Amino acid sequence: MDIITLLKKDHQAVSELFSSLKSAGEKAYKTKLRIFEKIYTELSIHAEIEEKLFYPVIENFDKTKDITYESYEEHALVKQLLREIKTLAPQEEQWKAKVTVLKELVEHHVKEEEKDLFPKVKKVLPSEERILMGEKMQAFKKKKIKTQ
Repeated sequence: MDIITLLKKDHQAVSELFSSLKSAGEKAYKTKLRIFEKIYTELSIHAEIEEKLFYPVIENFDKTKDITYESYEEHALVKQLLREIKTLAPQEEQWKAKVTVLKELVEHHVKEEEKDLFPKVKKVLPSEERILMGEKMQAFKKKKIKTQ
């Protein structure tokens, strides 16, 4: 399967997790923590896949270079927020604020990738290469999930 299709599936999965987190009851702290742990895992693996398999290839093209570098920076911010949230309890006010900022940052990143980056990638990478990258992504993700 094409890597863009797989990355979009990851985006959708994380979006659904954020929706579940939002709909959890105000005092459903254990539920919120469980959902956040899933968000943490999904985003960590997704970022690692993009940084190791996807971005190094597409940063070599003029059409995708700038947005790729921006994506690396957004990932750094996401990973920093994930680490900060992990040290807090869902009962803390900072937890809720940081999760809100994380959600907004992820939504911005996803929008840029899906509306700007992915169409450009389709122009610079042939379908066969995107499919090969997708296969590598699936294998990488499977391996990472087993070691979690």
